[in-house]
Amino acid sequence: ELAAFMERIDAAIAGILEAREEHPRELPGRAPWMGPRYVIPGFGSPISVFRAEGIALYALARALRPELIVELYTGTGYSALWLAGGAPDAEVYSIDDYSEGGTKDAGLAAVQSLWARVGLANLNHVRGEASDLGPLLGGRLAGLVFCDGPADPRYAKPDAVIVRHDNPPFEGRHGFRLLGSSHFTI
Repeated sequence: ELAAFMERIDAAIAGILEAREEHPRELPGRAPWMGPRYVIPGFGSPISVFRAEGIALYALARALRPELIVELYTGTGYSALWLAGGAPDAEVYSIDDYSEGGTKDAGLAAVQSLWARVGLANLNHVRGEASDLGPLLGGRLAGLVFCDGPADPRYAKPDAVIVRHDNPPFEGRHGFRLLGSSHFTI
């Protein structure tokens, strides 16, 4: 199933996202097996998770099988695809205001095009700030939360798994490094 899903994502990316050239000085510790990261053409950021991190999100969602997944800060839309694909029975909500990198409507259009091509019925998109998500969830809390921006556990169940990307740790909590990347912790 994973191989077929990877092919589906690879086909969907063509013409919507482009692989970003990584420089060792920017990301020490990056290994070739981690695969590419992607950007919206014409913008330097936001930058997606590495392909290997996407696979880890898929595997985590598949293993946990939460009823609700929340992603804060959609960016390119790439990581949300992996989460939704890994837990096809879960409702997945992803939110972003598209201010990072100045993408605005171009970022929104790229995400909508990418998600339409992959065609996951469980993926819900919200344009706005993290605080805008609360009313849509109606008090429900997620079993899996992916923070690809400021770390924010407000939508997580007490026993939820919270994945942070490019974030400092939560106060008083510790995570382990996954995939050899200092950018991805659980």
